[in-house]
Amino acid sequence: MRHQLRLQLGALVSLTLVILVGYWSLITVGLPETHDGQIHTARIAQYYLAFQQGQWPPRWAPNANAGFGYPVFNFNYPLPYILGLLLIKAQLSVEAAATTIWLTALVTAGWGMYWLLKSYLTTKAAFLGGWLYALSNYALLLVYVRGGAGEIIAYALFPWLFYSFERLIRAGGGWRQFIFWGASLIWAMFLLSHNIMVLFGTPLFLGFLLFRTRKKLSTWRQLGPPLVLGLSLAAFFWIPAVSEGQATIIRQSPLSHIYQQHFPTLKQLVYDAWDYGYSRPGPVDGISFNLNPIWLLILGLGFIGISFRAKPAGIKWLYGGMVGWGVAMLPLSSWWWQNLPLVNYIQFPWRLLFFWPMLAVPVMAWLFDQTKNHWGWWCGLVIILGASMATKNQAQNTYFFPDQYWFQTTTTTSLMDENMPRWFNKGTNYGLDASLFSAHPVACSEPVCQFSFKIWTGTARNYQVFNTARTRVIERIAYFPGMKVWVDNEFTQIDYQEPAYPGLVSYRLPAGTHTVVTRFTQDTWPRKLGNTISLMAVLVWLFGFAWVLKLNW
Repeated sequence: MRHQLRLQLGALVSLTLVILVGYWSLITVGLPETHDGQIHTARIAQYYLAFQQGQWPPRWAPNANAGFGYPVFNFNYPLPYILGLLLIKAQLSVEAAATTIWLTALVTAGWGMYWLLKSYLTTKAAFLGGWLYALSNYALLLVYVRGGAGEIIAYALFPWLFYSFERLIRAGGGWRQFIFWGASLIWAMFLLSHNIMVLFGTPLFLGFLLFRTRKKLSTWRQLGPPLVLGLSLAAFFWIPAVSEGQATIIRQSPLSHIYQQHFPTLKQLVYDAWDYGYSRPGPVDGISFNLNPIWLLILGLGFIGISFRAKPAGIKWLYGGMVGWGVAMLPLSSWWWQNLPLVNYIQFPWRLLFFWPMLAVPVMAWLFDQTKNHWGWWCGLVIILGASMATKNQAQNTYFFPDQYWFQTTTTTSLMDENMPRWFNKGTNYGLDASLFSAHPVACSEPVCQFSFKIWTGTARNYQVFNTARTRVIERIAYFPGMKVWVDNEFTQIDYQEPAYPGLVSYRLPAGTHTVVTRFTQDTWPRKLGNTISLMAVLVWLFGFAWVLKLNW
């Protein structure tokens, strides 16, 4: 027992060191300048500000959209920003929090694949698989080119999701109780990690569960409760995200249609020179989509070498999955993209590269287990793959800014402002800074008002208005469902469709001196329902886990 424990601990420590060496520049140089990295760093800061201003869960970025506010957290995966909030609370800077999230996710990815493969293969093969998964082409692309914080967390959690439910299927006795609560938590975290990867990863995960329980469907009595509990834990995000989309311009956004211009070619999947540019319409891109030609060579030779030998059913399915996912990224699969519901929301077909290592790495680790000369095969693979990654694990540029820079960021942090409230007109309202809001962030339709401010943040305002005649008050705050106004402690209706300032918070005031409180709240039925379900699920999870600890200790 002690020998096995030392062996596992040594493997995990070694794996951690190998991964950290592979991403050493993140530690020594800093955050790479990537497509979306700065956006996510800014969102971490905005999420922290929203929390400090009294939002829980945060949904409204108070300084975004030029300070008008923006509901980015109501529709975009919150897990990276929850982790960032906790790290900033632990006295890390915004950029240190972002770096910690990246490095932790990469190590977590390697560990997750290690434990998943350890369920089926030898320790050496599992170690190899964890190393390959953490340093796959797509992981390197996420870190040094794309900067997708949510995607790298989803990538890290994906093997843990499979492993936890595999252990739940196999476990017996007291361990099943621990694994139950752990599996439900991992499932909830995955659901909160990245919207698009959840949309495509969930069918793959459920397909795995169906495959594992195909001979004993009664096992679903054990799998159903943690699946439901995980969904309930994530309800605070998903119910509003799905239900309140009609309040934004997302359905008019071209994002759901641009997939037609971004299919990679077969040549690009086999080999494409590493670059730091962007995906462009057509067959010529500034970003690499290759699946790693060395991987393809090993997988191809392995398939030929074992073609006359009996292969486990799982390996056959993995080979089939690799071919299927590869074809799904090519233009010949356009019918699938046009006709299957929700598929076009992935935006870029090459994003399916995310799932390819999950299929390829277990096969490569299994092939390693089938070879007789392990160490020769191991050393050759390390040399070849090390050489292939030498030019990829470095940033083209890095950035460093003080925390104040990130807290004061005023962009929407969205590619095409797709979460913009549908009543808000940027062209009109941005122009009001030179006229209506030149003196204060609040104004009257008639120049007869005086203001005295007690609190003014992107989340809540508290101020006094003295006006000599009936007037309309306009705040330099975008309206979104859940925004509330109270005048002299009485709820007041918001008029957010005034043509002169479309989509801004405005309301009528009679003559006199008034105390006004305005606030972004959780007061919509999807938020109240989602928050209630998640709160109950958190209590169930905490009580259940505490009960298991009490029983076993």
